[in-house]
Amino acid sequence: MLHPERIIITIDAEGVGKTLLELATELVGAAEAAHMVTHGASGLIGDGPKSRGAGGCGGDELTLRRPPQHGYAHLELQATDICYEDAWLIAIHKRAGWYSSITPWDLAGNVPAALERYLLARDGAVPPLHLAHRLDRDTSGVLLLSKDGRVNAPLLEAFRQGQVSKRYLGMCGGIPPESGDIQSGH
Repeated sequence: MLHPERIIITIDAEGVGKTLLELATELVGAAEAAHMVTHGASGLIGDGPKSRGAGGCGGDELTLRRPPQHGYAHLELQATDICYEDAWLIAIHKRAGWYSSITPWDLAGNVPAALERYLLARDGAVPPLHLAHRLDRDTSGVLLLSKDGRVNAPLLEAFRQGQVSKRYLGMCGGIPPESGDIQSGH
């Protein structure tokens, strides 16, 4: 089955034993295959080995996911991206264009993965991070993550019950009408 954003094939006898990279290269070419495998946008489903380097078995399903037109996100956090941190929580200034969580085509170009890389470089270790909520890719704002598993349930419950106050500000050019609906450009 072929989709512009996703390619799904069933491995036949010719593909048995080939690595994900070899199979992907045959389908989309070396450069795109390397990006897909590096970013975690490929996978095998079936009874065969599941690691990125392992070969597939006959009947396994190989899926390759292409990123949207804007491509893979390159996201590296800086100290200035952290607006609050204590032993339990960390709040990030999420910029427009950043993904809040993992996408099917990219395991590395999102805030939690970038935060893991940042904390590993800064502290030499990464606490168990848990996303408390999400913001759309094109939305900027504060993104809250827990750093201690004991606060996950109370934090999620506070969001669920509306105990967390969020305020959104918008900017517009010109003078808006006194009333009306605002609709996204999507």
